[in-house]
Amino acid sequence: TSTYNESVVREAVFTNTDFNNVDMDVQYDVISLPSNGQCYKNKTERVPVAYLTAYDENFITSPNLYKDGLVIDFLLKHKIMNKDINIDELVSGDVDAIVLFLRATSYGPDFPIYVRDPQSGEQIETVVDLTTLKSKEFNLVGDKDGYFDFELPISKDIVKFKFLTRKDEKNLRIL
Repeated sequence: TSTYNESVVREAVFTNTDFNNVDMDVQYDVISLPSNGQCYKNKTERVPVAYLTAYDENFITSPNLYKDGLVIDFLLKHKIMNKDINIDELVSGDVDAIVLFLRATSYGPDFPIYVRDPQSGEQIETVVDLTTLKSKEFNLVGDKDGYFDFELPISKDIVKFKFLTRKDEKNLRIL
């Protein structure tokens, strides 16, 4: 067996996965995106995400971030370690996967849920193990710009579409 220089191995791994702008002194994991990167021009399939710290938790508990709806933006901006990734260009399924990872690794995988049965009025309590949640398989293949082709069922015309990004969703809320 041969011995590898850690810096050579690290460089090879990160060069092949677009993690060149990652701070190696921060604890993190690499999250596979449910979209498989097909919604993006650069086809990024995996994202390095840093674990939450006590510093982050102070911000997360800020009522102002919730009031302004900025808590997810804060988390994404500070926890996605590859700074080439524009958080406003992420699609919602990928954002959800990152947020679930942060929740499960920071507060544990058990997520208590309390709901009220609308017919009986009975409160139902259960716990969901976040590590058992699976994303729906994404089989579409995007073009070089992250757009997808769809054949209309009746006319058989081909139309292009894209999934809404965080920026698109924010703009729609303003309307």
